[in-house]
Amino acid sequence: MSLIFEPNKIYYSLSWATDGVNWSTPQLLLSTAWLPAATAKDGIIYLYANDNGTTPFGSSALRRYNLGTSGVSVVAIEDVKVGGIPPTDYFNVDVMYRPNLGYYQILAGNAAATKIDYLTSSDGMNWSLVFSNIIQPGSGETVKTPAPHPSTHCWVYFGKDTPSGDHDIYFSNWCQ
Repeated sequence: MSLIFEPNKIYYSLSWATDGVNWSTPQLLLSTAWLPAATAKDGIIYLYANDNGTTPFGSSALRRYNLGTSGVSVVAIEDVKVGGIPPTDYFNVDVMYRPNLGYYQILAGNAAATKIDYLTSSDGMNWSLVFSNIIQPGSGETVKTPAPHPSTHCWVYFGKDTPSGDHDIYFSNWCQ
């Protein structure tokens, strides 16, 4: 079996034995998006991803793909908005619906990898910037790929690249 690398596409696989170890052959889900993050609300799966440049808002606009209850079939595509405007500078977001809070949370890095922001939304479509720059790199460093702890967005894991070539994973309690 050979694997074909196709950049900027999203594939899915199913754990056919439902054990998380054995997986089906990857199937194409989206050929027009990349950098996915998924969450569920009321049994519906929502995928957030950066567009490959086919939106009227330009390249890499953040969009939400309603995957219905199957999680593998696009039901609707919607443009995400921050402060009423579609964002084109957020990449590699991590989104989570928190039922105990009754709202969505996003950790989002910018294109230059110079900061990570924290945003919230009651509907998953219209977002408010709550805190900018919760994670900032040092001189010559970049930060990217934020991910929250499962129980709180106050604890964030993120990648950091340094001028010496280190590529490490860090943790921060930014709510202190």
